[in-house]
Order: sequence, then structure tokens, then C-alpha cells
Amino acid sequence: MPVLTVWMLVTAISLAPISGAGPARQIDVDCSADGALERALAKAEKLGEIDITLHGVCEGHFVISGGVVTLRGATPESGLAAPAEDPEYLPVLEIADARASLRGMIVRGGVLGVEVHGWESELFLSEVDVHDQLEVGVVVSGGASGRLWDTNVRDGFIGIVADSQSELNLQRVTVSNQDSGVIVSDGSIAALTETTIENNRVGGLDVRRRSEAFVYDGVFRENGQVHVHAVDWSSIGLVRGEAIGSE
Repeated sequence: MPVLTVWMLVTAISLAPISGAGPARQIDVDCSADGALERALAKAEKLGEIDITLHGVCEGHFVISGGVVTLRGATPESGLAAPAEDPEYLPVLEIADARASLRGMIVRGGVLGVEVHGWESELFLSEVDVHDQLEVGVVVSGGASGRLWDTNVRDGFIGIVADSQSELNLQRVTVSNQDSGVIVSDGSIAALTETTIENNRVGGLDVRRRSEAFVYDGVFRENGQVHVHAVDWSSIGLVRGEAIGSE
């Protein structure tokens, strides 16, 4: 299949935000109240679809394991964060066999920021600032779908990972100040549209193990050793308008 055709198919799948069949239950969560977000998320499987507004920053390790859940910040500084003292090897937010949207908020700290896995799982981020993770900002794995729009992933070790036959779509995303910007591996596919990958210490876009990535109007600059790299029967399609190197 031609590169452009494949890229258009990946992008078309990712145009619509996540939504369920019926109206969502609206819930306001005060992050200063212990267990408030956990109680709200527990309602998702029973209610089917919920829309949660976060007031402040909820600290902990949170799991969405059913239903259709939207988390949104009451202000751009509201959102999720790892506990101040965090010895556990857990993501700040894990989505397992569920569909979740994060809008206008932050995800701060932790070993992993947001992890979505499972063939039935979908993740949509819009205007989210993911930062200061010890290992990976966003992980999409196990056949899941991840879509990031107008989002920053910054100041960690690896920005975004898609692996194990997953699908990744980035639109107007900036990935910066990591060791590696974006890694696509193990039979996964990625489309990057108007996305900037910059100031990463080792590399920008790394595609491995029979995976594919397609770049449309992308910018790669000041990325350590290499801007784009494909190995192990993988490919990177530079579709149109890409800028590679310092400007």
C-alpha cells in the first residue's frame, strides 16, 4: 500500500474524539478530598460514561478499567500527579480495557505518566501537559489506540512509546527535553501531523521491529545523535513538508 494511503487511513481513524452512546454523567472532584477521584472512577463501569472535572491536582496512582471516562481540568493547572513520595513502579494514570479522554490538564511526575493497554482501549489527550516522568510520559501498548492533540510531553526520559501492535496519532504535539522523543516498535503504526520533536538528548523518532511511522509537516531539531531512525524491517515515510535539522 502506498505511504500516503496508509497515512490517510491512520489519520482518518483518529479524527473523532472518544464518546459513548448516551449522555455522560457530570461529576466534580475536589482533589483535596481523600479518595474523591477513586470514588468517581469506580462509578464508570456502572454508569457507562462519565465526565469528571478536576479541581486542583489529584495525587496518586489512578486506574480506569471500564466505561468511557473524560477527565478535564477546571483550570490548566489542574490534573493528576504522582505522590510526593512515590516508591511504587506504577503509572500516574492507567487505562486498561477502557476508553478515556484527558482535556486541558496536567499529568506530572511518576515513573510513567499515562499508560493505555489492551485491544479495546483508547486514549485521547487534548491540551494536556505531560511532564517530569522518570521513564516514559505516554505509553500505548498491547493493541491500544492513542491520540494526542495540541499536547506537550516534556522533561523526562522517553516522551512517547507505542509498542505491541498499537496505533499512535499525534497532531500538533511537541515532544521535548527527553533522552528519546518518540519510539514506535513491535508491529505498531504511527502518524505525526504538524508535530515538533526537539531538544532530545539521544534521538527524535525511533521506529523498530516491523513498525511504520508517517510524518506530515513535522519539525525535528536539536535531537542529539539522530533526528529520525528506522531499523529491523521498519520504515519512516516523510509525506510532506517535514523539516529535519536545526533551523
